Amino acid sequence: MSHSSYRALALKFLFGLLAPFIGLFVGLQVSPLLANVLMFPFIIVSALTGTPTGTPTGTPTGTPIGEMSGLLFTSLVLVSGVAWAGLLSIPTALRKLNRMRGPTG
Repeated sequence: MSHSSYRALALKFLFGLLAPFIGLFVGLQVSPLLANVLMFPFIIVSALTGTPTGTPTGTPTGTPIGEMSGLLFTSLVLVSGVAWAGLLSIPTALRKLNRMRGPTG
């Protein structure tokens, strides 16, 4: 991998680290659908564990994001960074694979 590839991957990972926070504010102010897209790692972990994430404090089940343990929240943000870096790298990988195969015809 070239230096620019590492830099691009690092920027994608950085976006993944910031995406949950952007999603929280966007969901509150602009679009809940866009917030769900940006926070998809949180939603997937919530579905896998069977624990609703972001439910109000008074409900019997669920963990509000503000009341998550620091380790859980940090690990979810890191998972988000890895997931977004992987997803955003798919087009680049497909282009490289297409170039390796050469022209068809």
